[in-house]
Amino acid sequence: MVQVGILKLNRALYGLKGAPRCWNQRFHKFAIESGLERSAKDASLYRKNNLHLILFVDDIFLFGTEEEIEKFVVSLQAEFNAKD
Repeated sequence: MVQVGILKLNRALYGLKGAPRCWNQRFHKFAIESGLERSAKDASLYRKNNLHLILFVDDIFLFGTEEEIEKFVVSLQAEFNAKD
């Protein structure tokens, strides 16, 4: 059964011209270190086994099994100030 998870980032991306780019670079580094692979066709899509992640500005949408989502959410919360 596919589960869906949504996270909200509690940091401002607005106000500085380069902030969104810096956030994207920071998240990309974290995602790669977590074993996710970025899609060649869509830079906002990451995959690892049955876990699919879509990054839209400061929102993260997760699709996959409940176990995979919970494990990844814990790592996101440890790395960033995120709420589930």
